[in-house]
Amino acid sequence: FQVRFAWEILVDILDNLFCLQHIPFLQPHLMYVDKILEDWKQYKLSVPTYGAIILSEDLKQVLLVQSYWAKSSWGFPKGKINENEEPLHCAIREVYEETGYDIKNLIVPTEYIELVINYQYTRLYLVSGVPQSTIFIPRTRNE
Repeated sequence: FQVRFAWEILVDILDNLFCLQHIPFLQPHLMYVDKILEDWKQYKLSVPTYGAIILSEDLKQVLLVQSYWAKSSWGFPKGKINENEEPLHCAIREVYEETGYDIKNLIVPTEYIELVINYQYTRLYLVSGVPQSTIFIPRTRNE
């Protein structure tokens, strides 16, 4: 899982193959970049994701977050679980990273929806009672 974090940082900061040509450690792998990226995509799909469906106090509004990579894509705040991390903690962490809002006092461990999308397992906890006046600010890069 630490390799995943390192890779995401590399993609976030460098984000092009030109830079890879100037890193001696990576030069032997240049001809395999497409295969490495495909393997990486398959690995990412094998890691479960956890997050929350965040509802207003009157249950009439739901919070959606915009994808950094695909600006036309909107969804619930969620993300991949870390090694040895509990699903509930992952959901709380991911929501905080993507929205700046701490749901730990509102989340109910037994209230969730599970689904599989594109072969990837996802659990979304149902969290209600969030004031409409809440200001949401991502806490991590590219969220």
